[in-house]
Parts: sequence; structure tokens; C-alpha cells
Amino acid sequence: MSLFIFFTLFVFLFARMYKSKPNASKLSYNLFFILFSLVLFTSCGGKHRAEVAAVEKLEVSLEGNLKNLEIDDALFSTRIEYIESVLRYFSNDYSTEVSLELGNNLDKLKSLKKIYAKRLNEHAHNLKEQGELGTQLTALKTDISNGAMRKEAFKSYFNTEKIDIEVLLNSSVAVKKALYEVEPEYSRIIETLTPLLPGDLR
Repeated sequence: MSLFIFFTLFVFLFARMYKSKPNASKLSYNLFFILFSLVLFTSCGGKHRAEVAAVEKLEVSLEGNLKNLEIDDALFSTRIEYIESVLRYFSNDYSTEVSLELGNNLDKLKSLKKIYAKRLNEHAHNLKEQGELGTQLTALKTDISNGAMRKEAFKSYFNTEKIDIEVLLNSSVAVKKALYEVEPEYSRIIETLTPLLPGDLR
């Protein structure tokens, strides 16, 4: 029973009590009905409050994930483009014999490029998932607040959202860690290769 319905019912019965002539039995009946409705409303409202609180807890977790999504996409996209240019130079224009050390560094550079590309794709997916989950939680909270969803259905949707958020949190942390933890290796390789590169790639 929503707050609006209860309030309307209360006003209606209250008006009836004072519109008609005083009648002890009717007065007692109306008072009993109002008290019963009040207890029923309080009970339902309490249950809704608990469920809404549970959804809001998920919203807090989802909002806390924003810090994990703070990644410099432009930086890593530039890394990919630069690596491609460097690899293309050594593949097409580098005329000196490739040493074992140089070959190993180029192989590592290829691996770094794959890591950057893979993690950036995952990051884009996580950003989209963050927005969609936020929308779904808002809708879930609205439905349960309005009494438009049965308790069993709520539990099912809630558990699904909870699992999805946990997956998103873990993925977001992993993506950010993977991108930034390879930066020292990237810097080391580029520093090693720089003396071998033409001026426009240095």
C-alpha cells in the first residue's frame, strides 16, 4: 500500500466520521480500520525500506567503482599507435641486422601492444556496464518502492545485479592494474630502442 493511497483512505474515513451523525459502533469500526491500515502500511513500508536499503548499498559499491575506471585512455591509445609505428619501422626500413636483444625487445613490444589493446577494450566495456547497472539499480529501487515487484522477483533481480556488480568491480581493478603495471617495461624498451630510431620517432 503506497503512502498516497493510505493518506487518501485516512482522509476519506476521517471525513466520514465527522460528516455523519456520531455513532459509537461506526466510530469504533472506522478507528479500528484506520489503525489496522496504519499497522499494515508500517509493516509493508518497513519491508520496502530494507529492500531499498539493500539496493542503495549496491549503488554505493557501484559508485565506488568510478575510481577504478579513471584511466587515461588517450595515453594508452597513443602507446598503441606509437608501438605500431616503431614495429613498422623495424619491419620495413631498418637495414641493420637484428640482434637477439633487439629481437627480444621487439617481441616484448608486440606483447605490450596486445595488452594495451585488450585492456582498453575491456575498459570500454566496463564503462558501458557501469552506466547500464546504474540505470538498472535505479529502476529496481523504484519498482520495489512503489510495490510494483513481488519479493521473489526482487530477490532474483537483486542477486543478479549484485553478481554483475562484483564482476564489474573485479574487472575494473584488474584492467587498471594491468595497464599501469606494464608502463615501466614499456619505458625501458622504448629507452633501449630510441637510439636506433629515426628522428621523427624519437
